[in-house]
Amino acid sequence: MATTSRARAKTADYKVRAQKLFDELDNFFTELEKSGRKVMVVVVPEHGGALKGDKMQVSGLRDIPSPSITNVPAAVKFFGMKEPRQGAPLVIDQPSSYLAISELVVRALDGKMFYPE
Repeated sequence: MATTSRARAKTADYKVRAQKLFDELDNFFTELEKSGRKVMVVVVPEHGGALKGDKMQVSGLRDIPSPSITNVPAAVKFFGMKEPRQGAPLVIDQPSSYLAISELVVRALDGKMFYPE
């Protein structure tokens, strides 16, 4: 059966793409842990994927910066801390801002999270 150019141009299924991303991040994190280096990893998407359409635009279109596009998940993970956090990850489930992430980066840059006092 011949594959048409339209079929080849179709974007990959979201679940497949998400799983690939998580697998690659897991491999990356494993390598960071093995290195023993003191590292802060920050993952912030450029924008949402517009997987669902809304009243203003169809699915996949990202021209109008609606909340479904501008409100995106972010992640911060530390490696090589002086006392690794025990228990479940800390989850912030309320809207925040890039300013909160920048404050976290500034606090990490002083090194106190990584070196004993």
